Amino acid sequence: MRPGTSFGVRHYGRVINRWSGILFVFLALTGCSSDNNAVESTDANSCATDAMTQLGETSPVASTPLLGTGSVRPTGFSGGELGYARPAESNLFAGSEFGGAKVLWVVLDLSELPLEITGSSVDGVDPVMFNGVEGEPLQPSLKIDANLSQTTDGIQMVPSYVRLMSAGCYEFRVVTASSDYKLTFRAT
Repeated sequence: MRPGTSFGVRHYGRVINRWSGILFVFLALTGCSSDNNAVESTDANSCATDAMTQLGETSPVASTPLLGTGSVRPTGFSGGELGYARPAESNLFAGSEFGGAKVLWVVLDLSELPLEITGSSVDGVDPVMFNGVEGEPLQPSLKIDANLSQTTDGIQMVPSYVRLMSAGCYEFRVVTASSDYKLTFRAT
């Protein structure tokens, strides 16, 4: 026995390793698919760090990480978390039950247009709404069509406000011409 270790620590280490192996095999058997309708989130019932969609490479236009790996991804997240402002008289969300955060959507493949983005809390109780600032109504989805005024070097950027009722675990559902996937994130 190594100095400073006890039987209990080694025992729990072996138990964790065994369960990790079982989990790896399970994910390998259930998560490998050539299906274009793959879901990027892994566990819709929790907002554990491993269930959140991971940040991908840096946006070629915004110099911040993109969330996920699909051809349409949001930026403005820190470690898979979206910091949002609760409604207050001093911000754009005054008078609404929905707080919000500014999110830039990056469309990396224009052949995916038109597309639609919707969302909800992972338990399906709270909706994700879009925009609804400065007198415009809240929208239940964000629809993106080809717009050359928002396109630079073959990449379209669409600014939006993501509107949420409370902190928690949420999913975006992105439906494009050739794919349908979810991006899971935590709102703080």
